Amino acid sequence: MPRKEAISDCINCPIRSVSIFAGFSLEEVRNISFPVHTVAYSAGEVFYHEGTSPQAAFTIKSGVVKLVKELSNGRTQIVRLLTTGDIFGFEGLMDTRYHHTAIALNEAHVCHLSLSDLIGVCRDNPHVNEAILHRWAQALKQTEDLLVELGTKKANERLASFIVSWCEHSGMEGWTALPLTRQELAELLGLTVETVSRILADWKRKNYLEEKQGAIRLNPKKDLVQQLVKITT
Repeated sequence: MPRKEAISDCINCPIRSVSIFAGFSLEEVRNISFPVHTVAYSAGEVFYHEGTSPQAAFTIKSGVVKLVKELSNGRTQIVRLLTTGDIFGFEGLMDTRYHHTAIALNEAHVCHLSLSDLIGVCRDNPHVNEAILHRWAQALKQTEDLLVELGTKKANERLASFIVSWCEHSGMEGWTALPLTRQELAELLGLTVETVSRILADWKRKNYLEEKQGAIRLNPKKDLVQQLVKITT
């Protein structure tokens, strides 16, 4: 079960600059009239299910969350991966159902915002509405970029592009949390599990990258790093 930890300190929040309240002055943040709770979810816990009535929206303080859609053939498709500073569940402001299922991939700490309270904030603060619309535009572009990846690139290029992009979160030289199984990587990139496993095994054998306990690190001294960068440009 998710654990409600505390009422969030929005003024001193380390991700406030990328949150929907980024455009607020300190005085406006102090005057937020509803509590924003920090809630912890364990790996595998579901925030909400596709098709259910929206009750809350979330901002990620730490951890990784996957958004999943159910396909007509019974299979599932990961449509986005989210990490620190990303928002989800905000379609509840404009629709009567969630568009996907949101699942924590590792322990995730999120700001939980009641949609009924958030609607009032958006009504009284147009710049919050603008911030949310800007985030939706970014999410749409990411989804379109993924469609291009799936339609125009070979299997190793898709996987390479994803890994480089993901590892850029830590400057490409440090360990980056990647709590995805081979099945989830395949699901995200439109590949088979066998293909993902074969490519990663080959890259690890050639010391292009390392993996340990849900994290990945590229070797900056190997030529593959430069090849991967070329693929993404």
